[in-house]
Parts: sequence; structure tokens; C-alpha cells
Amino acid sequence: MKEKVNILVVDDEEIVRESLVEWLREEGYNAEAAEDAFKALEKIKERNWDIALVDLKMPKMDGLELLERIKKESPDTQVIIFTAYATVHTAVQAIKKGLTITWLSHWIRRRFRF
Repeated sequence: MKEKVNILVVDDEEIVRESLVEWLREEGYNAEAAEDAFKALEKIKERNWDIALVDLKMPKMDGLELLERIKKESPDTQVIIFTAYATVHTAVQAIKKGLTITWLSHWIRRRFRF
């Protein structure tokens, strides 16, 4: 039996956070939520996470700073940053901090059937 993938969802908006966790669980993943970057860092220390889905815009500590801290605490955790406020500058900053850009169109097309 294959071990389930552990995914941590970090977003300050409850509806986004809870919706993503519910959807991921329905798809068979072990998913948990953190309401801010500080709670996420606590959870990172408690468990091995395969993936962290992180909102870019959050109060007190943004997704880019959290990315940096996750990479120090848990270098094997893959971080995916999502945002409604994307800019080229932000993408360049994220890459400099260790984010790997991966093309997800195949997965998106398969998931949403278009």
C-alpha cells in the first residue's frame, strides 16, 4: 500500500483554507490547514510534509518569507505558492528564495477535463 502524500495548506482566509483541505482529503491526500505562517512553522516542526500550499499575501509574514523558513526547517518539503496578486517581480523573488517553478497545465487539464 502506498503511503499518502502529506499536504499543508497555509492561508489566512478560512474559506480558501478549508475548501482546499476538504478537496485534497476527498482526493485521498492527508491534508491539514494552518491559518498563518507562524502556525504553519509549528506544524512543519511536528511532522514531515511532502507539500506546502502557501498563500502569497498573508498578514505578519508573507508567503515568500514562509517559503524561506520552510526551506531551512524542512528542505525536502515542496512549496507551492498561490496568489491572486502575481507579478513578475514576485515570481523572481520566489525563485531566488528557492521556489521551483513547475508547469502544472497537464494536471489542471486532467483535473478539470478541458
